[in-house]
Amino acid sequence: GCRLPELLEALYQRGYTDFLCGGALGFDQLAAEHVVRLRRRHPDVRLIFCLPCADQSARWSRVDCMRYEQLLYLSDETRVLSPRYYDGCMQARNNYMVDRSSICVTYMKRLGGGTLSTVKYALSEDLPVVNIAVPSAVDEFIQFF
Repeated sequence: GCRLPELLEALYQRGYTDFLCGGALGFDQLAAEHVVRLRRRHPDVRLIFCLPCADQSARWSRVDCMRYEQLLYLSDETRVLSPRYYDGCMQARNNYMVDRSSICVTYMKRLGGGTLSTVKYALSEDLPVVNIAVPSAVDEFIQFF
């Protein structure tokens, strides 16, 4: 099963209250939904969307757009980094989040793409990285941090 709720609770218990999220399809939105659930138990939790561009969802399906709009509505803050899409805006958003974070939670099953470059950047900035695609990584975090 998904270990994200357990990890988010462990982060909260260690003092993390602000969760930055990129809002992309897939893991970003799943993580945002879990942060919203965490906030129901801990009202001081904040979900902060960091969007690469205002038109991020322009080519998404209607259903995906509806889920996205709902999450934006539920967020505590939304930061839009560019008025429109440009080559490299996704990585710029990822770096923006790393620069404002003290830990990186990711779901990385394959070595490649934007997730890998973001993890490499986070590690180069000395951020601990928890890859929840590796279940033992969650156990290690909960045990040792």
